Amino acid sequence: MTSLNAQAGPSRMGWIDFLRGLAVLLVVSTHAVSILIGAEKLPQVTGDRLLEINRLFWPFRMAVLVLLSGLFVDRSYAKGLPGYLLRRVRYVLWPYVIWSFLMIFRGAGWDPATMVSIIWRPYSTLWFLYYLFAFYVLYLVVRKIPAPLVAAASLVASFVVPSVATMPRFLYLFAFFMIGCWLSQNLSVALGILRRPIVIALTFVPTAIAAWAASQGLLPLYDLRVAPFALAGLAFAIGAAQWLRPGILYSLFAYVGRHSIIYYVTHPLILIYLVMLMSALDVPTSSWWYPIALASYVIAATLISLVSDRVGAVHALFVMPVFTRKNWRRSPMSAKQQTAQR
Repeated sequence: MTSLNAQAGPSRMGWIDFLRGLAVLLVVSTHAVSILIGAEKLPQVTGDRLLEINRLFWPFRMAVLVLLSGLFVDRSYAKGLPGYLLRRVRYVLWPYVIWSFLMIFRGAGWDPATMVSIIWRPYSTLWFLYYLFAFYVLYLVVRKIPAPLVAAASLVASFVVPSVATMPRFLYLFAFFMIGCWLSQNLSVALGILRRPIVIALTFVPTAIAAWAASQGLLPLYDLRVAPFALAGLAFAIGAAQWLRPGILYSLFAYVGRHSIIYYVTHPLILIYLVMLMSALDVPTSSWWYPIALASYVIAATLISLVSDRVGAVHALFVMPVFTRKNWRRSPMSAKQQTAQR
């Protein structure tokens, strides 16, 4: 989720930003419901229904994020190994460390032992960035092996390894990362196939079945048996997204996708402090708190992203600064400018 935006020649493929932004907001939606339920700010019936709705997307949202990240890893590596590693450190590892420290400090104060432990045990929701950085490093080891073979082996391994340190989840998602690498090798052909109406219709059926089963709690997460349904869902999403035309909602999701790191890493603290404010004000339980919390988060994260584009100190919370004689006086790059460097 490094906001690497695809290009087909000179034109941007905006559907990538759209899908990334949609997936991030779906993750935030689930966490918002969970936090509000934990704080007893939602009626039980409303909370249960909202969780059921959010579970519709559980088989697909994290898989699409890692697949989109894998789409451009070959292109990034082609720019040279030093630059490849530096970009991974600046755009993935750095925000993981900074925001892990901030979240730990909020919860436990200055706790060096917990802060050091993020090296081997990812903290809270930031496990995704931890995984993503590991995927980029692991890619260097397996990049000469055919990507479909690596993906298949990773899926099988996810099913047979012991459930230690969330290894099944790690291996399952790494398979989708490698599927993204494989798609990138024939991206134009793949996109042409996936956008055909007949393919969209055919992939919709298993997607709908998986979504319903997940909403009823019938599907295990990150499981080999779910992978075919997840792949169908991703094929459906990529195919259908190519038919979308820009509008207000499309632009909102695409903006979130271009600033996905900011929207992802800030959401736990924004939601936690919002619920703390509710508790301090002793607000009554209401179904309205879910849309209010989600809208407040979007507004807050958007304001942060706008400030980040203009204020170096804020920008440094999300992207590791690199000072040179040429750029140390310059203002932060916009998301589009950063994309050109990645």
